[in-house]
Amino acid sequence: MKNYQYYLNKTIHSEWSSYYIDYALLKQKLSSFYSRRKKLRKLQVLTAEEFHLLIRESCDVLGEEVDAANENESDCNCAPTDATSYFQYVDVLTKTTLVDRADALFRLSVLERKEFSFYLDLEASNAGKFYIENLLVNIRKLIEEKN
Repeated sequence: MKNYQYYLNKTIHSEWSSYYIDYALLKQKLSSFYSRRKKLRKLQVLTAEEFHLLIRESCDVLGEEVDAANENESDCNCAPTDATSYFQYVDVLTKTTLVDRADALFRLSVLERKEFSFYLDLEASNAGKFYIENLLVNIRKLIEEKN
């Protein structure tokens, strides 16, 4: 039996391919979220700086994409280190600012959902724009010709 990619490639119209939803990009985003969570699990002690570096990956990418979409970078509400203080605490023995792991996972899931939603919206908007501008116009012409 042939795989899904074979059948998908058979249905692709080359002149329309730039308007298709880029499932590979979305899958890549999910994979990056998984690898980031693996990094988080490997950390024995989660400091505020380490957590900030983890979420900064998402913010940097999202900020670049927001700029590319000609929107304000303020749409990326990724927090600087001090904004994570609501779930930080100081280890008395090491005098290190630590982050509660459960809260960090919650915060990370919110950021990942925001990032994935941004990309999904971008892809769906691209496909929707093509549908409205090209396909609907052609369908209307065919209906008018038939009548």
